[in-house]
Amino acid sequence: MDLKDYISSGVLENFVLGLLSENERSGVMHMMKLHPEVADYVRSLEHTLERYGQLHAAVPPGELKSAIMDRIRAQKEEVEAHQLIAPRPEHNVSLWRKLAIAGMVLLLCSIGLNIYLGSKNNRKDVRIQHLSEQRQRLVTDSLQTRQRLIQSERQIALLSDPDLQPITMNGVKQHPGIKATVYWSPDNRTVFLSNSELPDIPAGKAYQLWAIIDGKPVDLGLYTPKDEEHLPIQMKNTKAGKVQAFAITLEKEGGSPTPTMEQMYVMGPVL
Repeated sequence: MDLKDYISSGVLENFVLGLLSENERSGVMHMMKLHPEVADYVRSLEHTLERYGQLHAAVPPGELKSAIMDRIRAQKEEVEAHQLIAPRPEHNVSLWRKLAIAGMVLLLCSIGLNIYLGSKNNRKDVRIQHLSEQRQRLVTDSLQTRQRLIQSERQIALLSDPDLQPITMNGVKQHPGIKATVYWSPDNRTVFLSNSELPDIPAGKAYQLWAIIDGKPVDLGLYTPKDEEHLPIQMKNTKAGKVQAFAITLEKEGGSPTPTMEQMYVMGPVL
């Protein structure tokens, strides 16, 4: 195409007015670079169009501007209000899903921790129970050992006292093989019961020690198997008179004023 024909084709006027497609605009701009005449003509058209706008420009009425601004503000407020109340399903679902997963993880961790701590506490409780039982056995053994030591010390004191006379009481015909011993001081009239091998007695019963003085039984006190751990124990002092023998009978709880002869277990004469 001849350059004059191109300039007079009207394509450049459409370019200045923005009526061309992108490819047509690219073609015009290419021609402007190749041909200064084209570029000069385009600039003259732009200058002419600008001058025409300046000469025929009209100021819009003030109420139109206010109406446009009011409409813009109303649309803005409507959009903001919609954003506040509009549900955001994807975001919320994702957030709650993440929270649910995190909660599940925490729950599993908590359960695992509780199981671990529970097992640890159970082992600890078993250990504490074992140590407590072991401590109780040691305390019991210690008390028993201490009691036996006290008994041995008392026994040694009785044996080493020259004023005390040991009297061995042997089982009678109905209770052969049973023995019990009293330590008696003729001068002080004191009596200690020691080394009892008497059998256990039924509930409501008690052993009673007697001294035969001048042919009559004299009560020297009661003895029950639970007193064995305190042996030797001091009984009642004997009354004045010739002590001929000592004996033990099984009596009712609380004792009897006279011995039950058929319930005599042991007897020992004073030589």
